[in-house]
Amino acid sequence: MKVLPRWRRLSTQILVTQLAVLLVCGGFAFGLSAYFIRHRLDESFEQRALSVATSLAGLPVVRHDLRSGDPHRDLQTLAERVRRRTHVTYVVIADRHGIRYSHPDPWKIGKHVSTPFHQVLAGHDWVGIQTGTLGRSARGKSPVFGADGQVIGEVSVGTLESRVSQQLAGLLPTLGLYLGLAMLIGAAASLALAARMKRRTFGLELDEIADLLQEREAMLHGVREGVVALDKSGRVRLMNDEARDLLDLHGDVVGSSVEELVPPGRLREVITGAVATEDATVVSGQRMLVLNRMPVRLRDRQVGAGSRSELASPADARREKQYGAVVTMRDRTEPEELLRQLDAAASLTSTLRAQTHEFTNRMHTLLGLLELERYEEASEFLTRVSGAHAALTERVSDQVRDPVLAALVIAKVSAASERGVVLQLDPRASVPGRVTGPVDAVTVVGNLIDNAIDAATRAGQPAETCGEPWVSVDLRSRGSTLAVTVTDSGPGVRDEHREAIFTDGYSTKSQAAGARRGVGLALIAQTVSRRGGTIQVGGPGGHFHVSLPGVIDSEPVQVEVLR
Repeated sequence: MKVLPRWRRLSTQILVTQLAVLLVCGGFAFGLSAYFIRHRLDESFEQRALSVATSLAGLPVVRHDLRSGDPHRDLQTLAERVRRRTHVTYVVIADRHGIRYSHPDPWKIGKHVSTPFHQVLAGHDWVGIQTGTLGRSARGKSPVFGADGQVIGEVSVGTLESRVSQQLAGLLPTLGLYLGLAMLIGAAASLALAARMKRRTFGLELDEIADLLQEREAMLHGVREGVVALDKSGRVRLMNDEARDLLDLHGDVVGSSVEELVPPGRLREVITGAVATEDATVVSGQRMLVLNRMPVRLRDRQVGAGSRSELASPADARREKQYGAVVTMRDRTEPEELLRQLDAAASLTSTLRAQTHEFTNRMHTLLGLLELERYEEASEFLTRVSGAHAALTERVSDQVRDPVLAALVIAKVSAASERGVVLQLDPRASVPGRVTGPVDAVTVVGNLIDNAIDAATRAGQPAETCGEPWVSVDLRSRGSTLAVTVTDSGPGVRDEHREAIFTDGYSTKSQAAGARRGVGLALIAQTVSRRGGTIQVGGPGGHFHVSLPGVIDSEPVQVEVLR
């Protein structure tokens, strides 16, 4: 092993890097903490000012003198007395036209206030930072109401920001002391880490480790599947380019733990072995991956567990210790997309078959009425039948103006009817704007309705014991957020399963050969998480409430329904 200068050794570089990180993070934490403390102090002074203003605005003498025009300067005397007792910078009382009745500077009494107070005139309290005649201050404003409930003036109380800065300066030394102690502890931990890393690498330096890395990665370049090799501690030993692309990783990841590289979820659980399964289907970003994790044993020895002398021990060689694992992954995004398209086509075919069957029955009924020469009944039946679908289309289009969502709901009504399920759109549903994120909206709404229909059918249970299965859909827009509520008459979700149902691959349905279940709710959870929304699961029966922000345009859509 070649001898390197001390500054080039791995342990030295790790120590220097950790210390640099500690310094940068400590400085950043100090500045961030000071910022938040200043913000909290501003809020404290603002609320204190508002409390004084509210108390003063409620005094009968203030309301009386504002009504009478304060001819004796009583309000100035009262305001100065309150200012001295509460240790604020100023107390200003003004009428609804903004004319001051009190001010720390008597020469400014009778003049117009320097800051806007429209919100106070509307009858609301206000707090914030403004710059007035005395300087920048944290202030609170409260309206003064007359006997008739109308706003007749305002009370503005504030404290100069210079006093806030003085109080902050008194807190910073204590904060610096705590951060200094934390950095000392971090430096000691960095020393221990550097020493441990030196032992774990068997004295190998960076160049030697880099050579080993290049040799091993060269063997994996020709593999078309993603391959990740893990040691016993769960750290990455090898990762080929395909695996980097599938996991969307960049830079040098060798030596990093799976927890550092992969966010919490089923993907991490499969890679780390927390979930033991074969051909596990997981959702990663926009990809659908199939993973297999195989434990690896090397000559019945756990390589890397100790020194080289320990590895050669005959007694240890007889032990069956796990070396680590190899995880292979395949991208099934396109095949899964094709399967979903095939399912959609099958669903459409089923819906068309149901409509054809229903249309045939209606035509037979109409033909029978005509052959019986019951012309009035035939006309009435034809009017009622032709108007039913038009009424459904009109009602859905009136409530859901976006054509994509409206078409989806109408199609699901027919699909549910084919399976003997009554699907209804809640009368209170209202989406007047256009959907700006149709893919996400259709993914969430479509999967929720499909799952509700499956649950409502209650396979294997007689209809007379269950009643007519039904599904209720409620779509509402709140600003740019689409709120989706789907309720069904099914058995609902047990409390212990409410988190597991959103896991990739988890399903209580029977799985046909070649079919993959447990993807719909996982896609919903991923879409909602990416949009920053929420999911609520309740009961009785199946009850899902999803909020999907940023998918609705607030401008109403004009829809003309052809009759």
